[in-house]
Amino acid sequence: MNRYQLEAAATSSTKAFIVPGRAGSWCAGLIAAIGLTASVLASLTTWLFVTDPVTASNAISNGDAEVLLRVIGTALIDILRILVGYL
Repeated sequence: MNRYQLEAAATSSTKAFIVPGRAGSWCAGLIAAIGLTASVLASLTTWLFVTDPVTASNAISNGDAEVLLRVIGTALIDILRILVGYL
């Protein structure tokens, strides 16, 4: 292989997929919202395992997601109340 073939192989595999116009910004916003939601849920779940491990382990062992979601929702509401209180 000569140098030009290697450059072509290297540059074609590193090109990013770019969506032009409004669709690109809409996709970026959607990906950001999904990432933010996943981060919040992961941090709340970690917080639940640290602060209330009995409830979390009982919910997981029983396969009852309702209890886990209720506790995570309550924690999210409490965090929002605290944040609004600071404002």
